[in-house]
Amino acid sequence: MNTMDFTTQELALIGEGAHEAIQACNIARGDYSLPSWDSANNELRASTITGVETCLKGATPRRQHEQWMATRIADGWQWGPETDRANKINSALMDYDSMPEWQRVKDEVFQGATRAGAAIICRLRNG
Repeated sequence: MNTMDFTTQELALIGEGAHEAIQACNIARGDYSLPSWDSANNELRASTITGVETCLKGATPRRQHEQWMATRIADGWQWGPETDRANKINSALMDYDSMPEWQRVKDEVFQGATRAGAAIICRLRNG
């Protein structure tokens, strides 16, 4: 699959599904810091859609994390033990291999939700 196969609206729908899957992972761990898609600001939505595009271009979870991290750092984010979006602090801003297993699992979940959303859109188009 290629991102050129999807409209901007379809990429946003795929992003919404992937975002909500990550939010569910966070909530299962007692972390309520990630807002719902409907409450997410434009920066968070754009970051998610970029992640969708990266995934659909074939990036591994490791590569996707590296690209996400580089973008966040360029935007002024820093590592901290707990995510604080208002102060641009994120506990996942670390080398992929240094992340706890549950953080790496979230990258896998994001990719799975992205691929599933893309597949559903393709099936709906083809009847």
